Amino acid sequence: MLHRRQAVERSGALLRQEERAQQRREDELPERQQQFELRVAERERATAAERERAAELVARQAAVTDRLKNMRSTTRAWRCFSYDTLEELWHGRPADRGAFSEACRAARKAVNEAFDEALHDGLWFAHTGSAQTLMSHGSMMRAVTRNGHGVDVPALGQA
Repeated sequence: MLHRRQAVERSGALLRQEERAQQRREDELPERQQQFELRVAERERATAAERERAAELVARQAAVTDRLKNMRSTTRAWRCFSYDTLEELWHGRPADRGAFSEACRAARKAVNEAFDEALHDGLWFAHTGSAQTLMSHGSMMRAVTRNGHGVDVPALGQA
């Protein structure tokens, strides 16, 4: 009888212990759920931030590509304009000085604007007479040797 009573007491104690443990788990459940939701929200924020960084990178790369395409198209237009004008003169056809000057200024302006826009990407090209001045003063060579791969715009400005 003693063993039976001890067994019943033990099983009752175990049952009460299991009930308390279950109650603790139920009491902790809202906190654990909140922690889980916080972790999920943090991961979602990190994922959104990563997507935003990727979108910014794609936008920057697209802008660089657009600026390079603009440089190519304006220099191509300048070259075609120059070639067409020279060909007309070679064939003895007169050129209208006013129209030529106006077209020349417009083409030169477009090329200069395109090359100036490339400065946003740290690109600098010697496409005007000012490059000769920079070369004669040695500032262009200092800018080139500082980075080993091209002209460094900040270094060029400091030189």
